[in-house]
This record gives sequence, structure tokens and C-alpha cells, in this order.
Amino acid sequence: MRQPEATATQLLSAARVTAGEKASLWGPSWSRAAAFLARQALEAAVGQLWVGELAALSNCSFFDQLLCLPTYLSDDDLARSARHTWCGLSRACHAHPYELAPTLGELEDLIGSVSDLLVQVGSVTIGRPSLHSEAF
Repeated sequence: MRQPEATATQLLSAARVTAGEKASLWGPSWSRAAAFLARQALEAAVGQLWVGELAALSNCSFFDQLLCLPTYLSDDDLARSARHTWCGLSRACHAHPYELAPTLGELEDLIGSVSDLLVQVGSVTIGRPSLHSEAF
């Protein structure tokens, strides 16, 4: 039997707990685990936008979905914020030998951005493509 998928709110809550617990449960990878959970929350929230005739967009890569957001959202700032936050979380998810892991403050800012985006995405209306939508 398939397990039900976690909601964006549940994932964001898990990201906050992981960031708050730090090394006690996760060891040195606590920051990347929190970033990964927050990124999943953002992806789940944006995925909820693609309904009806736009459902096929959910089959695209998430980066492609982000590129489509300014065209379909009535709020270009929200689309830019979602892309910026997702890119920051993606960078935080990957271990690089030449970069430090994100700090708690950086993670809290990114998680806060995801929280704000969840609220805004919940009240968003998807419309037909706008010819005057600005690109990123």
C-alpha cells in the first residue's frame, strides 16, 4: 500500500524541527536535511497550482515549473521569490567540498520565505498566460 504524501505544511514543520534540533538528531547534516525538507515543501506548494488544463506542467522539472510561474501567476514578485528561495535551498541541499553548510540564520531566512510563499500560494489565482509578464 502506498503511503500518503506529506503536505507542504507538514514538510515545512519538519524542516523547522530539524533546524531547531540541529546536531542532536542529524549530526553534521542537520542543515542540509532542513534545507531539503523546506525545498520539498516549496515544491509541494507550487505543485498544487497546476490543476485543470495546467496539470501537465506537474510532469516538467521543477525548474521548468518555476520558469512558467510568471506567465500564469497574477503576482510576478511571488514568482521571483519562489525561484530565488528554491535556488537558495537547492544550493544548501548539496555538499560541496569548497563551501560551508548553511548557518542556522540562513536556514531560518529560507524557511521563513517558504512559509510566506505557502500563505501566498494558497491565495493565488492561476490565469491564462500574460503577454506582458516580466521574465526573471
